[in-house]
Amino acid sequence: ESFYVLKEDNITRHGIYEKYYGGPSYLPKKKIESGFYKDGAKDGIWTQYNYFNEFAEGIGSYANNSRIGIWTFYKAKDTVEQQYNYTTKELLQFKKDTAKYLVVNGSDTVEIAMDRPPICIGGSVLISRTLMYNLYYPDEARENNWQGRVIVAILVDNLGNVSKPWIKQSVAKVIDEEAIRVVNLLDAQWLPGIINGKAVTSIMTIPITFRLE
Repeated sequence: ESFYVLKEDNITRHGIYEKYYGGPSYLPKKKIESGFYKDGAKDGIWTQYNYFNEFAEGIGSYANNSRIGIWTFYKAKDTVEQQYNYTTKELLQFKKDTAKYLVVNGSDTVEIAMDRPPICIGGSVLISRTLMYNLYYPDEARENNWQGRVIVAILVDNLGNVSKPWIKQSVAKVIDEEAIRVVNLLDAQWLPGIINGKAVTSIMTIPITFRLE
């Protein structure tokens, strides 16, 4: 991290802020976030950058440490995945999805296409960023050459509340545990899925691939 502080206390952040990520030694250090602090609180325009392709993943404003106004989240360079107004709490734009989701209907679940799937505010880039910057390959899995794709599931109810994650597709106990740990780090606000104009409770899955290079 690179930032300025107030001259009076040398602790309170104030001024331009930049955050970098290097990860493993074979990855170069690159800027992943920039913005401005005012008296210790995030303020003004902030930008999040994609590590690999170096484009802006998310752009929007803060006031007194809270997101305000319209934030735009990009799936790729110049490709908007989502726009959300944090002031009015309104989803302005999202990527259409024709996939089918499991919708909870009483004690049953029905797989069905939705008018709007359950949505993570911040888009898929928020999920991928959380995985990239926090995922650890367990030593036991490396030693035993355990690889594969874990599928973690969460329940998003009709109010946007999210359940604790569980394993829908397993690889190995230590890998499953790491997948659950990282998904628990996902600091996200969710919007419920919608069918025929009505919010519903549905299951969202997050695939995580563990592969040894």
